[in-house]
Amino acid sequence: MTNLRLARGQHFGTFARRRTAGLFALAELVPTVPEPEVLVHTHDDAHVVLVLEGRYLSGARGAGAIPRLIVNPPGTTHRDRFAGGGRFVSIALAARAWSHLAGDEKLPRDAICLSGKALVAAYRAWQELEAWDGCSALAVETECHALLAAAATDGRLREDAAPARLARAVQRLLDDALTVPGVAELALIAGIHPVHFARLFRRHYGRSPATVLRRRRLELAVAMLLDRREPLAAVAADCGFVDQSHLHRSFVRAFGLTPRAFRGLGSRRGAVARIQDRGSTAA
Repeated sequence: MTNLRLARGQHFGTFARRRTAGLFALAELVPTVPEPEVLVHTHDDAHVVLVLEGRYLSGARGAGAIPRLIVNPPGTTHRDRFAGGGRFVSIALAARAWSHLAGDEKLPRDAICLSGKALVAAYRAWQELEAWDGCSALAVETECHALLAAAATDGRLREDAAPARLARAVQRLLDDALTVPGVAELALIAGIHPVHFARLFRRHYGRSPATVLRRRRLELAVAMLLDRREPLAAVAADCGFVDQSHLHRSFVRAFGLTPRAFRGLGSRRGAVARIQDRGSTAA
């Protein structure tokens, strides 16, 4: 099968707008190649794909049925594509810069799907692209660094190098986030004595099982919030929160904005409102 190589900034789409912010190249694109004609291809540089509209098919780890934000490390080979029309944002980073910015962080080696704080950062970067001014480059760089930090955290949680026994416990938390297990259940799944389980889990992942469960519930809420027809109270109930206020508090604590504000970030209407607010402030 033919394998195309795509250099930095090359995509199967046309540019609607693009800017550069330090080491990052930010662009909004519309896909132009029909799904059957998208071949297996390799990206020389790292890039992030934020899906704004359309059905995106991806082989990234954790992508699920409706991936919204995917991190592709340098050298990623895949056949990710849109099934029909769509719209997306690409944030590209040269391979050398990817290695440099990694620093002490362990960035993912394979393509993974992100949500939560990373999705918030990506939307904010996109809104800067929509309303570019003299400070936007700094704002975009800030959000992109936050995005990379989130990728390092999620990469650790999903990495293939994780001990298989611990990975089984993580998968249980991700697959059934609405049911709270006990330590004994997770330890049994992992085949580890309960006395040692929590210590080994925290040593490897840098967090507790409860933190993973709470984060997963927030991820589910993020996915549901993207459907603007779903009432906030229903999102809270369906994602394991006590009520809408509980969702509100948890969301603000984790992401620094309300669920309603997050919905605004993911829409052109939100971008327009932000432009109007910026004009009002300047005035």
